[in-house]
Amino acid sequence: MMMVILLLTVFEGIEFSGVSSGLGGASYSIESPVYSLNPALNGIDKDFLLNGEYTRVYGIVDAGRIYAGYRGISAQVFYRRVEDLQGETEVSIGYGIPLGRDTRAGINLKGFYLYQKNFGKSMGFGVDIGVFTRVWRMWKLGAVYTNINTPALGETGAYIIPAKLGFSISYNPSSSVISTFGIEKETGAPVRYMMGQSFTINEYIVLRAGFHTAPFEPSFGIGINTPVINVNFTYLHHSELGSTIIAGADYK
Repeated sequence: MMMVILLLTVFEGIEFSGVSSGLGGASYSIESPVYSLNPALNGIDKDFLLNGEYTRVYGIVDAGRIYAGYRGISAQVFYRRVEDLQGETEVSIGYGIPLGRDTRAGINLKGFYLYQKNFGKSMGFGVDIGVFTRVWRMWKLGAVYTNINTPALGETGAYIIPAKLGFSISYNPSSSVISTFGIEKETGAPVRYMMGQSFTINEYIVLRAGFHTAPFEPSFGIGINTPVINVNFTYLHHSELGSTIIAGADYK
């Protein structure tokens, strides 16, 4: 357990989406406000959207996500718990606007709450921005700049939440196939490369596979779609820490 706590520094990787993870994390250009983690896509779907996901990271750390969005505005909560030792909660409000027929921009305003059994509580504030555009007919680009203000938590700013730049490009040769590639660079961390593939088998089943580097972690996912609810399961494997399964459902 201590190894997991040390690897997952405060608020590192707390933002997740099962579909994004199933694509290796290369999702900033995936045209979905629920799955992409790109604030520019808030409001691209005019209907009400509600999503909930849960996982136990490496079978030890409890984590979850709740997303609600409607007409350009989203509210989102991420949480992570390590028994009674540490708790992290991130709450965000997002807004996305069109900049033309094929381009969008968006912003997330985030609040952080940290509880540590031996050190007490602290709070912080962060800002994300994102852009998304369609290029030609089959290509889509997305980019984000998260925690641009480098939030600091604790009385002496002991915990710094690093800024991160992320970019991905997706190729959609047909409505049933998505190929995506991405790059992320977080302050103080190595460059991460991400790649994913999605196949829509029929109107009910979607298969996904992907991987990312730093560290290398392959992933596989399946989506089960109905007219009202979509259910997604994702499996990730770490060579030293073991496996993680993410389960989620969204109402549309």
